[in-house]
Amino acid sequence: MDDNMGNNFTNNTEGEEAFVNPWDQREEVGFFPALGETIKLLFTRPTDFFKGLGPVETIKSPFLFYLAIALPLLLVTFGLTMAIGKAPNLGMGEFEVAMPVFMLLGLVFTVIGIFIQAGLMHLGVLMCGGKGGFVGTFTVLAYAYVTSIFGLIPFVGGLVGGIWGVILTIIGYKYVHKFTTGKAVLAYFLISGVLVIIAIVAMVAAVAIPNLMRARLSSNEALAQSTLMALSTASESYATANNGKYPEDIYDLTLAEPPYLNEEYCDMTKSGYYYSCDFSEDGYLITSEPEAVGETGEEAYSISTGGVLESSKESQEQEVEGVNDFSI
Repeated sequence: MDDNMGNNFTNNTEGEEAFVNPWDQREEVGFFPALGETIKLLFTRPTDFFKGLGPVETIKSPFLFYLAIALPLLLVTFGLTMAIGKAPNLGMGEFEVAMPVFMLLGLVFTVIGIFIQAGLMHLGVLMCGGKGGFVGTFTVLAYAYVTSIFGLIPFVGGLVGGIWGVILTIIGYKYVHKFTTGKAVLAYFLISGVLVIIAIVAMVAAVAIPNLMRARLSSNEALAQSTLMALSTASESYATANNGKYPEDIYDLTLAEPPYLNEEYCDMTKSGYYYSCDFSEDGYLITSEPEAVGETGEEAYSISTGGVLESSKESQEQEVEGVNDFSI
């Protein structure tokens, strides 16, 4: 093993400490020793680590570090999920087939995720005048991902890892992008803050939109019923005034002096419901049906002579009861 492992700060020709990134020495000292020493430095001396990185020209090395952390975590997380029974109820044969599929999907999302995150976070860096380029932002986020290890600790691990991850990223921004501490904080929260707000809005919308849709449907259905009742009341009033004869069409109600109705509804759509009318001297049958079931309303309604109001649901229940009675 290289003598520098465990002491990654050596004296240069001017007598100053020069940083040696252990992860960049993995071919000389070994993969796992380099990985362990890099993790140790990120947890114990993050300022020295990022300060000593210098200009980063390629994402290859930090990306490999990210994968070295992310893939084992993915395996452990998947294993724990299966062990505690939160995965789908699969048989042994199904499990053997499903596991590589789940792992492949997890790998794809893990790889894509770091690039998407780096692209979004780099927008904040650009706004603040960062000098390390996209490679610098990617490097900081890749090394800061080490804090995800805390997620293996039950209950508080995710919170601790999240907070330390923010701190680590800000420290990395400061030295890689040549920021002041204030600018590093601003660069981080410019985009992450927006993403948090978007996430909150999305969660609120996920709850609010279905409720708003339900309220709209309920409002349309209530209006459809009240409109049918208004048509029925007008028809019954007409019959009372005309010796028991009901109107023969909607115009008998709207063109009368004074009118029984101020608005025509038959063969028209109002508030998401389509109205159809069947008038005769002996009675009437008026129906209202949602223009788009599930979008403007869920139930159809009808009202007949005498003001008998029924919904499609009630009609279906009555038909079922009738079938059951006949069977008995």
